[in-house]
Amino acid sequence: MAQSETSVVAGGERPDPITDDTVQALLESSPYAVLGLDEQLRVGYASPAITSLLGWAPEDVCRCGLTLLAPQQDASFLDWLNTFKLRHSPIRGRNRLLSKSEGLIWVDVTLKHLAAAGAGSCAFGLYLQDAAGLVDLEEALIGLSPKDELTGLATAGSFRENLPREWAMARRGKTPLSLLLIEVARPDNPTGWERLSSQHALAIARVIRTVARRPSDLAVRLIENRFAVLLPNTPEAAALAIAQKISKALEAPAPGSGGTSGRSGFCTYIGAVTALFSGPSSGEDPLALPEAAKLALVKARTGSPTMIETGRLA
Repeated sequence: MAQSETSVVAGGERPDPITDDTVQALLESSPYAVLGLDEQLRVGYASPAITSLLGWAPEDVCRCGLTLLAPQQDASFLDWLNTFKLRHSPIRGRNRLLSKSEGLIWVDVTLKHLAAAGAGSCAFGLYLQDAAGLVDLEEALIGLSPKDELTGLATAGSFRENLPREWAMARRGKTPLSLLLIEVARPDNPTGWERLSSQHALAIARVIRTVARRPSDLAVRLIENRFAVLLPNTPEAAALAIAQKISKALEAPAPGSGGTSGRSGFCTYIGAVTALFSGPSSGEDPLALPEAAKLALVKARTGSPTMIETGRLA
């Protein structure tokens, strides 16, 4: 299991409690349930509000650690904390945590560095807020999974939600995670941004869904003419093969063109990047994957129409 150099532990040796009264008063006055964590993300403090939120007594959380709140056989929450704790700015996310009596509930989580003097061994504050009502509202507005209205592909928001989870799973299992960033243009304007017609957008989405058809593959429409495909457990060669299939299919005559004027399909540029996880210090930031794919896409755009540029994160 690939983790950062300091990983979450349950129970065992506990950090020293917070000794500064001002810091403790600040944490207890927060409207959120708050946990004080040391550099290894061990729990040294739990505010009384943790009981009203999740049902656990503060002393139980301090004794058992964060694994008390994480679903059994699902380390994504713990991996998420380990992945992002090296950042100096606060990080936020929505996770399903284990309550004492209600099973899994949605909780908004914020991890902040505690810079206050006298915080003792508590290096981080973990702020927890009930998100069940927000999730119910969002599901009522946009459905169970955020999808592009026209194409049925996942949205950019869904991609942002899935990327950290897939990254953590790939890092833990040391399996390759690939990303295709696809930009599509008309042959009469191969280097320009343009608004796609509904017919063209549907045709592109149909091609992507046909090629990236595993249940784990995530096909996304990011903006008008830019798409992405997140490919878990997919090595470089397989990702390149998928990119080539998509590119070749999109070269076919565009809908309604009749294919009578030469190359009448789409111009396609693809940045294909694979993240490899070889050791505990590799793969700290999941955002490195889309950033590398953007660079590959920029290089692809400097070549001829229908160009694929590959890259690797190790």
